Amino acid sequence: MEHIKFPSRIRVVTDRQGSLRSNIGMSARTVQGQICFEGRSFPFLATGNEELAFTGNRFESVAAGGIIPPSYR
Repeated sequence: MEHIKFPSRIRVVTDRQGSLRSNIGMSARTVQGQICFEGRSFPFLATGNEELAFTGNRFESVAAGGIIPPSYR
C-alpha cells in the first residue's frame, strides 16, 4: 500500500511522522490533480510556487504563487 501518491510537477510536504501538511506547485504551468493519502483522494489546483496547506479534508492556498520568467538583454 502506498503512503502518498501524487502527480509530477508538485512537491509534497509532510511532517516527521509522514502526515500530509501541504503541496507546492513546481511548474510554470498550473498543475491540477489529486493527492491520494491514507486511502482517500484530495483534488487540488496549484500555480507555480503556490503553497496549498492540507486542512484534513481539502487544500487551501496559504502562499500565492508566481514565477518570474527569464529576461534577456
